Amino acid sequence: MSSPPVYIVTGSNSGVGLALVHRLVRELPLRTKQKPVIVMACRSRDRASAARDEVIAQNPDAQVEIGIVDVSSPASVFTFCKWFLSHYNRLDGLFANAGIFPNTGIAYGVLPRALLRGIPYLMMSGGEDLVIQPVGRVTKDGLGEVFAANVFGHFIMVQEFAHLLQANNGRVVWTSSSTGMADKFSWSDPQCIKGNAPYQSSKYGEALLSVALNERLARSYGAPGVGTVRSICAMPGFVHSPMVSVFMPSWLWQVAIIFMVLARFISPVANITPAHGCEAHVYSALAPIGDFTADDEELISCTAFSPDSHRHLLTGAGGRGYVDRSRVHVARPAGVSTGSGLVPAQDRVVLTKEAQNYFRYLVDLADDFRQKNGLTPIGDSTIPQPANAIEL
Repeated sequence: MSSPPVYIVTGSNSGVGLALVHRLVRELPLRTKQKPVIVMACRSRDRASAARDEVIAQNPDAQVEIGIVDVSSPASVFTFCKWFLSHYNRLDGLFANAGIFPNTGIAYGVLPRALLRGIPYLMMSGGEDLVIQPVGRVTKDGLGEVFAANVFGHFIMVQEFAHLLQANNGRVVWTSSSTGMADKFSWSDPQCIKGNAPYQSSKYGEALLSVALNERLARSYGAPGVGTVRSICAMPGFVHSPMVSVFMPSWLWQVAIIFMVLARFISPVANITPAHGCEAHVYSALAPIGDFTADDEELISCTAFSPDSHRHLLTGAGGRGYVDRSRVHVARPAGVSTGSGLVPAQDRVVLTKEAQNYFRYLVDLADDFRQKNGLTPIGDSTIPQPANAIEL
C-alpha cells in the first residue's frame, strides 16, 4: 500500500485553520480510502498541542502531528521545511492559512457611514477605513510584518516543497480574501510598509502569486510521470475568528451576527463560523484535479458561501454551505478594460505580467535570505519559467 497522503495546515491552532483540520481528518478518508497525516504548522507549541488534543478527542484514530514555525520569520520557515523533509517524503497539499491582520482599533467616527454602505460591502472590503491598521511595522529581518506572515513565509514553503507537490499532483490552497484590492497594492511598496492597508495589500499579493504558480506549475510540467500542481485561492467569507476578535469587541460581534444572518438574503459570504468558512478549502482538497482545469486555469478562485439563508434562519447553526469557482481578479494597467470587452488573450497577457513580476520579486527576496542563512540560492530551479513564457 502506498504511503498515506500528507497535508500541512499553517495557523491551525484556531479559527479557520483548526476547523479545516477537523474536517480533513473526517472527510479525506472518504475520498482517499486512507487516513491522511495532517501536520499542524503553528507558532506556539502549547496552543498547537491543545488544538491537536481537541482534534484527537473527536477523532481518536486521526494522524495529526505538530510542526513549529513562525511564518513571518524566514529562518523559522527554513528550519520547519528542513524538519518536514527529514520526516516525510510526500506532500499532497499545503494550506497557506496562517496570517495576521494587525490593527489599533476601530474608527468609531466612521462607523455610521460604514454601516450605511451596508454589511455586505464591509465584509467584502474588510472594513476599509473602519479598521485602523498600523503603518511601518517590520519584522526583525526588515520585512513588512503582514507581508512576511501572509505571503513570503508561505512562498518559501512552496519553493522548498515544490518537488513533493509535483510528485503527488498537489494543491497549494491560500486562505484568500475579497479584500485583496489592486488599489491597496503598490509596486513602489510591494510589502506595504508605508501604506495603511497592509492586510489588503498582502491578500492581493496572494492572488498574484497564485496566478504565477499556476502558470509555472500547472503548465510547465507536461512530461510523463510529472504531476500537475494547482494553486487555489480559497475565500472563507466573513467568519468569527481570533483575527476578527482582536479588533471587534464581543458586544459589536453580537450585533454584527444579527446583521450578517440577515445579510445572507443578499450576500452569501456571511459564513459566521469557521466550520462553514473552510468549505472552499475542503473542496479544494477533495475535488478531482479536473475541476480546476479550464482555459483560464491560472485564475482559479473558490469562495465558500453560507448555508441557505432561509434554512439558517430557521435552524440556527445548521444548513448547508456551497462553493463557487471563479477567476482570480488581479490588476490591469490604467485605461485597460476589465469587462468582457477585453479579449482573453490580452487579458491573460496582462495578468501574467503582473503575476510573474511579483513572483520574480519573491524569488529574489527568498534567495537573499538563503544566502544570509548559508543556503544555496535556488532561483527558478524548483518553480521554473512557464512553458510558452510571455516576455516581460
